[in-house]
Amino acid sequence: MTISIKTKQEIYQCKQNDPSININQLAEEYTEAKENKIVNRLAKFVELETALNIWIRQILSQNGIVTNEILQIQAKKFANLLNISEEDFKASQD
Repeated sequence: MTISIKTKQEIYQCKQNDPSININQLAEEYTEAKENKIVNRLAKFVELETALNIWIRQILSQNGIVTNEILQIQAKKFANLLNISEEDFKASQD
């Protein structure tokens, strides 16, 4: 099972809003899987995903809002900085 960036954002925001909630509660709330746990997947562009995760955390820690459109724009910027071609990387809407 993979988790979309949008879902990751929602989970992170919930954790920020209520630090007492545990990861299993978040997984149950945000996944439709029969198992109640989050399974990591290997990213095709690890450096890009790492940069996006750091960027998202910074924005959310400042009470900023990250929409799908903003996330796509930032992902394309990071891809460009990391010399990932537009042919290899397409910013998804999920």
